[in-house]
Amino acid sequence: MKLHQIMQVNALILLIVGLISYLSSSALTALIAPFFGVLILFFSFRVADGNSKALTIVIVLTALISLALLMPIIRAQSTEAVIMFVTSIVCLIYYIVVTIKNKK
Repeated sequence: MKLHQIMQVNALILLIVGLISYLSSSALTALIAPFFGVLILFFSFRVADGNSKALTIVIVLTALISLALLMPIIRAQSTEAVIMFVTSIVCLIYYIVVTIKNKK
């Protein structure tokens, strides 16, 4: 899969699982992950066009949402948060590895 496709998959997971989490808890903070999903989805199309600034923004957004998902995992032991955290961390590592590989 190409880099922007991985971003889109991660964004869709954040959107879908985040909305499921919101519907089950009705907590407004559950909408943070879907918001990040929308942003990542938007910037993934820019990455597909070769925009390196958009790639940097997606890497930062993915790192931020990964850190933000730690609190629901620690406090509430949320299964949804674990799913989103694991996919975001895997994608973050993939983004960084591909970016380093492309610069060589």
